[in-house]
Amino acid sequence: MLCQYHKMNGYILRIAKKSVARSFKNLNTNDFQSADALKLQMFRFQYKYNSIYQNYCKSLRISPDLVKESRDIPFLPITAFKFHDVKTGDFDETMVFGSSGTTGTNRSFHFVRDLQHYIDNTATLAALF
Repeated sequence: MLCQYHKMNGYILRIAKKSVARSFKNLNTNDFQSADALKLQMFRFQYKYNSIYQNYCKSLRISPDLVKESRDIPFLPITAFKFHDVKTGDFDETMVFGSSGTTGTNRSFHFVRDLQHYIDNTATLAALF
């Protein structure tokens, strides 16, 4: 059962990656309407597959049905990354980025599922701006 869950979770994330990649490729940075639609799509995806984010939104009494514009999307506080393993989906990370912790408090962490996808996505986004 657990193996089947991981296969399905991986399949969902692969489909989402392709969808987001297509959205980025077709995104006209001067078209604020399509940019807003992409942000809303990403919000709904994160809400559905990121339990930490979903619980945070629920604590604010915010659900995807209530968010009609990107300006209404709640940002997850940085402290969440210090006290929780914030991940979209269930996966074993291939890379973990950590903050420097220079303030003497807990360090925040960013878990990466697929390093090559992360690099490719970063390059795609950088080319847009």
